Amino acid sequence: EPLPRAMPGHSVVVILGDDVALGQGCAPGGSYVELVERALSHHGVGLINWSRQELSAVAVASEMQEELQAQLQGISRDAAEVVVVVALGNMDRFLQMEQVYDSYLE
Repeated sequence: EPLPRAMPGHSVVVILGDDVALGQGCAPGGSYVELVERALSHHGVGLINWSRQELSAVAVASEMQEELQAQLQGISRDAAEVVVVVALGNMDRFLQMEQVYDSYLE
């Protein structure tokens, strides 16, 4: 499925994250990404959430690297400025703890 695009001439923030960035467990409109989006919109800044369910932010950034680079090139042509936020969430923390545990056992 195609990723959302930015509005031409506007600044945009792109978030790469996991279930937390998608609002898992939050009431509709209550996730931190939705709160940030509302705050930024008052300043004319758009937000695109490219987070994926059941993937860590690091996995989103690495496994979708080519697709994300192509999308970012398109957005940077249209947008006044682009900021990418890699939102480390629960999946990233879990994977890091698992790696530390595995290295301890070696």
